Amino acid sequence: MPAEKRVFFSSVYGSSQAYAEEIAKQLGREAVDITDVELPSEGLVEEAPLIFVGPVYGVKLLGAENAACVARELDKALISQGSAKHVAFVSVGLTDPEKAAKKDSSAKFFGDEKDRVERFYVPGRIHYPKLKLAHRTAIKAMLLYYSSKPGATAFERELVASGAIGFDKVDVSLAAPVIKWAETR
Repeated sequence: MPAEKRVFFSSVYGSSQAYAEEIAKQLGREAVDITDVELPSEGLVEEAPLIFVGPVYGVKLLGAENAACVARELDKALISQGSAKHVAFVSVGLTDPEKAAKKDSSAKFFGDEKDRVERFYVPGRIHYPKLKLAHRTAIKAMLLYYSSKPGATAFERELVASGAIGFDKVDVSLAAPVIKWAETR
């Protein structure tokens, strides 16, 4: 009997979970929260291709270590099927997703496994009153930087204009390229 296919996510304030649930729904999979869990890399071959969704969280990309480890193990197990990537990671953040994709800003979080992980970028949300103090402080610094940055993108200007209320750019339809990627494997 084939294993239940899943979409793995790490989430802090809910944006990553929203994308993971939509991707899972579209692919007939289950969305599984691995925020505080180390995912074993064994036994996942039957679930390939695997999809991870996680937030850019300060100087970390939650879930990236799990994805990199799984990508390495899947490539070893599926070497006979060619060089296709078997793991995708959806980075959810407060930076312009087009700019992040162009720079491929999450590649660094995968270390030696970066070439084994297909990367996608989508925008998230933030509700300032719900943020922990450390996060509010970090976001204030980011907003200050964006407000004085020459050539700020429309996305960055909108984030600055959101003031102390919040910013919601979650659009689950932006997960369509991830779904297409999974369906072609």
